[in-house]
Amino acid sequence: MKRSCCALVLGCASCSSPSVIGAQILGAGQAQPGRVIEERVAKACADGAQGTLSVLRRVTLVQREDGKRILIARRGDDDALAIDNQHTVGAEVAYQATTATAGGRRILHDYRVPTSGGRWHFVVTDIFTERETPQGFVASPGRPSIACWLDPVAEAASAPVAAQPSPPAAPADAGAPTGETGAP
Repeated sequence: MKRSCCALVLGCASCSSPSVIGAQILGAGQAQPGRVIEERVAKACADGAQGTLSVLRRVTLVQREDGKRILIARRGDDDALAIDNQHTVGAEVAYQATTATAGGRRILHDYRVPTSGGRWHFVVTDIFTERETPQGFVASPGRPSIACWLDPVAEAASAPVAAQPSPPAAPADAGAPTGETGAP
């Protein structure tokens, strides 16, 4: 089954800032706030029922002038999430933000970037637990509503969809940060 997931992926792009936690909204066409480190696109996406999805998602890792890295998640030409809430979980840096739907349901956006090479991935879910830390919140995603691999832009353009492995499941170790908050 093939579906479009645009509404859930960003959750609430035009919401005011109180309904976005761990990120800021960048308006359509607004410049990246720093130097681009790497850019990825969504590939091999599935919904919670393991149906395939058509997700137009571009993710950019950016280093700001102060040295902190943030992750920009943009869907097509729409608004983007500039996620600055991050923590280290095992061998990955988790970039996490929550948005709220018009009905008030909170949506977790959980992006994982390996610290020393490897495949990036993300999940979006409305089932999660969280706890506050001095650096921000740390969430443990439950069953994903959407899960995707994130491939380098050049690879994603040339790779056949059928050759992609199944999308990642929710990270099992999401609630156990092992390092300091900050850049990988």
